[in-house]
Amino acid sequence: MNQVHPNAASDRFSLAVLLFRIFVIGHPLRGKREMTLPYDASDPDQSHRLCALEPVFIFDPDNDCNRPQAGVHDNPLSFWPIYPGSLRKLFIRAFTAGLRDPDARVMENEWRKEMCALRDAIFLCPHCGAENFFDLELLRQKKSLNPCWGCQSVLGTPPRMRMGAAYGSHLMMLTPGAQLFAHHLEGDAYNFGSPLAEVVASLGFDVATASNGQEALDLHAENPADVILTDLVMPKMDGFAACREMRRLEKLKRIPIILVTSRGEAENVEKGFESGCNDYLTKPIDSNELVQMVNGYLGAEEGR
Repeated sequence: MNQVHPNAASDRFSLAVLLFRIFVIGHPLRGKREMTLPYDASDPDQSHRLCALEPVFIFDPDNDCNRPQAGVHDNPLSFWPIYPGSLRKLFIRAFTAGLRDPDARVMENEWRKEMCALRDAIFLCPHCGAENFFDLELLRQKKSLNPCWGCQSVLGTPPRMRMGAAYGSHLMMLTPGAQLFAHHLEGDAYNFGSPLAEVVASLGFDVATASNGQEALDLHAENPADVILTDLVMPKMDGFAACREMRRLEKLKRIPIILVTSRGEAENVEKGFESGCNDYLTKPIDSNELVQMVNGYLGAEEGR
């Protein structure tokens, strides 16, 4: 491998190595071969031979000559299977095709997208509470999820929700404490500063979701909910239009509707009331306020 000056391609390789070290707690190119190479005074730590002259990824699916060894490389052996197939595929590409072809290296936006998906894939083991990752690829292959890494218990499929259009949609585990951000719904740039909502622990509510105003109208027209929460900004039909259309249906005329809006939008709140909503919540949503408000309307319905 010829020596080159730092550039965008070498930076992408360095980023892949850094991420591998963070997630797998090991070196991507140091496996069995570092135990078998003869000593060379010109390369005492074997770095040049392992990482430059003859690099082989320790989890290369087509070459097992450099696999991590138990007792020496325990971290990679333990952590590699924990992560979803989508993340492992990026590492495999970075350290196989990416070793030979700089243009095949993983781009920064690909890592960013995968990191967000990884965050959304977290769910808790019901037995020991350890955080695990949902692996959609296993389900696509009609396989069971891997056992919990913490207690080795069998894991069932966790509750989850898909948001956004089919292309570029987000699959999010409905784990208590999981947060919903603007990029989940509106395709905005990734910004984790202001969550729009948070998943709360089960409170005995049965929840049905819709990804846009028209879908919500169709859903509730067929099976009306006891309380309806609607965002203001939605594709196909916004919250105002959804409220007006719901109030035109006999089944939905008396169903409490709570509008979810942003801070400082008094004119939108007023317009929401004019459209037929009963109440409103501001973002970021306080889970205690949400539960108190929903319970209040449920209690009012029971008292009628």
